[in-house]
Parts: sequence; structure tokens; C-alpha cells
Amino acid sequence: MKSKSPAKSPVAEPTTATAKSAVARKPRARKNTSVAVTSSAARDAAATAPQDLIAQRAYELFIEQGGEHGRDIEHWLAAERELLTRA
Repeated sequence: MKSKSPAKSPVAEPTTATAKSAVARKPRARKNTSVAVTSSAARDAAATAPQDLIAQRAYELFIEQGGEHGRDIEHWLAAERELLTRA
């Protein structure tokens, strides 16, 4: 019984012409893609979004209770309850 030869990869290797054209091209000037720096107040507001606070507290509960997996919903709901009663 003959064994089949391994299937060829669908990705084509670059040809010599493609490799040469890539080397011969001049690099283009980059567009200005800088991101505007946000104020610290805006960053703080984004960092303390309700879901982020709930997620952080749920993780704390997860760690406090021994890191037992499978209780994520319980931890999330307990974190929500705690945070809503504080507000």
C-alpha cells in the first residue's frame, strides 16, 4: 500500500519577481496617525466605568474565595449588589 504524499500548503511562496519588486519600491511617507492624548479626568472616568468596577470586585471575590472556577456569575452578581448598595 502506497502512502499519500503530504498536501501542499495553500499559501504560495513569493516569486523572484515579487521579492525584487518589494525591494525596489521606495517607502511611502507615513500619514500622521497619532492619537490625541486624553485628559487625566477623561481617563479616570473611562477606567471607573460601572462594568470595570464590577469586574474588578468580582475578581477580588474570586480570589478571596479561593479562586474556585465555575462561580463567575455568583461573583459578578455579588459584586453588582455590593456596588449598587454603596451608591
